[in-house]
Amino acid sequence: MTKAAALLATPLAALLATGCHDFDHGPTGGGPLSGSLALEIRDTADIEIVPGSDGVTMTVTLSLSSGFGVAPEAEPLSGQGRIEPLPEAGATLYTAKLAGPAQSDGPCGAEPVSLALSLHRQGANAPVHGGLSAYCGADQYYGVPVRVLRLAGELPLQ
Repeated sequence: MTKAAALLATPLAALLATGCHDFDHGPTGGGPLSGSLALEIRDTADIEIVPGSDGVTMTVTLSLSSGFGVAPEAEPLSGQGRIEPLPEAGATLYTAKLAGPAQSDGPCGAEPVSLALSLHRQGANAPVHGGLSAYCGADQYYGVPVRVLRLAGELPLQ
């Protein structure tokens, strides 16, 4: 084997071995995760994440103190999502789709609002950060959002 081939073989073997590994699906703490996150710095989003028995799926319940024209205030919204491990980065993503009712005073008018939640956790640390993207129309979770709300705070593992 040439020197160049030997140099490529070791990292390639390590890469292929990790592709076959059954990674843990990220920290869930084994039970519901709940807390109050800062919503656009001044408001709050109360959130509860209940991991499914498979450790990959989850149910999210979210209640916002201010709806910003895309969600009802203080009325819980629920949706299904996934817990995505990123072992190469030592991180976990929590993503979910939530369906919201029309907010006549908001940018979608009489259309229902689709909300896409994304939260990032580094390791097993309590802080998470991410956002809630709003799209006009039922089951519309792609394209250009009409509003993106920032979320940050502590969501401790149980």
